[in-house]
Amino acid sequence: MPQSRVPRSSAAAGVAIILAARRGLPGAPPLPAQPIGGRPMLHHVLDAAGAVFGRAILVIGPEMAGMPPAPPPHRTLVQQDRRGAAHAALLAAPLLSGFRGDAAVIRGDLPGLSPATLRSLRDARQDGAALALLAFRPATALPLARVIACADTGQVDRVVPWVEATAAERAIGLCDAGVLCARSTDLVRWLRAVRPAEARGELRLTGIVAAARAEGRQVVAIQGPAAELTPLDTPEALIEAQALGRLSRHLKAA
Repeated sequence: MPQSRVPRSSAAAGVAIILAARRGLPGAPPLPAQPIGGRPMLHHVLDAAGAVFGRAILVIGPEMAGMPPAPPPHRTLVQQDRRGAAHAALLAAPLLSGFRGDAAVIRGDLPGLSPATLRSLRDARQDGAALALLAFRPATALPLARVIACADTGQVDRVVPWVEATAAERAIGLCDAGVLCARSTDLVRWLRAVRPAEARGELRLTGIVAAARAEGRQVVAIQGPAAELTPLDTPEALIEAQALGRLSRHLKAA
């Protein structure tokens, strides 16, 4: 499978939709506002996205509506009705009207995501893939969607949500990172094609892959570093990341 590589794309004519509307951990501030390395988690993601795509659209939850809006050229939207990641991304569609460049969707709980990894994703799209996504192999099994793809070429057949995966599919170690890139016109069309999941009626981001494959379009997975792509969505992961951030600041000050 293709690995993240030396990137070559620039920040010209792109936009990143950063999904930061997930609820926080019980009794804690909203997840995107959690401090990592002395800064809110969301700021790290915004920096990486801005370096590669130039501008970003933040989609936050209603409990974060009082936070200062993202500075220009970025924009901030509020997902009042939480209906899933695809629904959150689709809120940005009016801001993409008339834009035909690359558009990415990025989870907001990946503060370690680097510009180099995002550039590799964008390069894969510009190399001819209609849809490129990031995948990774975690050190320990995680309940994340599984990417069913050719090991040699990275060509994706489907992405299976964890709750719908069979035992054999769950045994596949390649996990969907929740980060993808497509032409903005394709992305919006595929987002609108996503249908509610049977379990909870949410609009899942994985549905974009099915929509692209239904059109016969090429979907590729780029394998990135687990250290960058493992989401900080559990108390244990968040505490560990915050501790490492404090250690890093201590070592720099020493």
